[in-house]
Amino acid sequence: MHKKMGTRNLTMVVMDGKTRVAQYGQWDGYPGGQGLTVLKFLKTANMDEFKKRLDGVKFLRQEDIDAFCKSEGFPADGWLNEAQAKIFRAKFPGVNRDLGAEILQKIYDGSITEIKNSEGFAGDSLFCEWAYVIDLDSGMLEVYKGFNTSPLPETDRFAKMEKDGKYYPVRLVKSYPISALPEKDVFVAECNHLELEE
Repeated sequence: MHKKMGTRNLTMVVMDGKTRVAQYGQWDGYPGGQGLTVLKFLKTANMDEFKKRLDGVKFLRQEDIDAFCKSEGFPADGWLNEAQAKIFRAKFPGVNRDLGAEILQKIYDGSITEIKNSEGFAGDSLFCEWAYVIDLDSGMLEVYKGFNTSPLPETDRFAKMEKDGKYYPVRLVKSYPISALPEKDVFVAECNHLELEE
C-alpha cells in the first residue's frame, strides 16, 4: 500500500485570464505523485467539457465557512474531532487538503462545485514544494518548484507575489503543451532532473 508523504502542493487552473481552481494539497506533491495525477487527468479528460464544468465552480468565501463552523458550534481554533470533521466535509467537500490534484476529476465529474482559493500558497515556497498550473488560455501545463531563494524573472506567473522571509514564490521549472504531453516516466524524469540541477 502506498504511504502518503507530506509534500505540500498546489493545483491550479487558469481560464479566461482568471484563476478558476487553486487547490491546496497536503500529500505527495512531487511530480511522481500529484504531478502524475494532473498528467493523467489532462490525457483522459475532454477539455471542452472541463471548461463547461469550470463555469459552474465558485470560490467559497472564508466568512461563509466561518459562519457555518460557528453555527455548528465547532471550536474557534479550527481543530475538529472526527464527528465534526465528517459534518464539515459533507458541507464543504471541496475544502479538503487530502484531495490535491484529484480536485480536477471531482470538478469534471460535477461532484464538487465549491472550492477554496489557495492561490496565495504559491508565494510560500518554503512550504509549497510543488505547484501545477493548467493554463487553458495558453494550452500549457506549467510545473513549479518550491524552496526558491532567488528572485523570479518578471515574466514568471507568481513574480508579483511578495517574498516570505528568504523564500521567493515557487519558480517555473518546466512547461508542456497540453496537446503534446510527455509519457509519465519522461515527465517525472525531466521534472526531477531540473530539481537536482538547482
